[in-house]
Amino acid sequence: RQQAAKELANWASMDPQFADKGIVHAFEALRAPELLTELLQTATPDTQAGVAKLLSAMLGYDEYRELLHEERELLDAILALVRSGGTESKVSAMSALASLTASKSGRSEVRRAKGLVIVLDVLLNTSHEPLQEATCLVLANLCEDPTGDWKQLQQNGAVFSVAHMLGSASASLQEAALTLLA
Repeated sequence: RQQAAKELANWASMDPQFADKGIVHAFEALRAPELLTELLQTATPDTQAGVAKLLSAMLGYDEYRELLHEERELLDAILALVRSGGTESKVSAMSALASLTASKSGRSEVRRAKGLVIVLDVLLNTSHEPLQEATCLVLANLCEDPTGDWKQLQQNGAVFSVAHMLGSASASLQEAALTLLA
């Protein structure tokens, strides 16, 4: 399962044909959203990371966003993985949230599920740079809407954590931090 999820994720991230109607229909017919949710909830940490990576790639396509939107427990499973998964699983799950929050409807879903609190908690409590980078991307997406998200970041001291990231040797982390602060 783990290897299959990683291979599908690699394919999805590199080939726009992954969003072909026939492939999307096959995923739906195979009840892939339900299976992916179950795997996020019950599989080994390595498999969970692979599934989250696959979801991140799938959520980059509108066709899959619509299909996955119908699986109500999926967002809860992603947020649970962000909250309590291993480091690699958290990075992959946070990347899935970044893909989800690229759309206005995805941002609304994350807010309704109280995902901002979970994402903020990760930001304030991690020093793992790939996780910090993915977290900044999610928060930057959430702050695109005229809501109180930016104010909540300020009230929780997140700006200090993000400013500290500007001193990182990682250019991609610096870019993500600047995007959030902009």
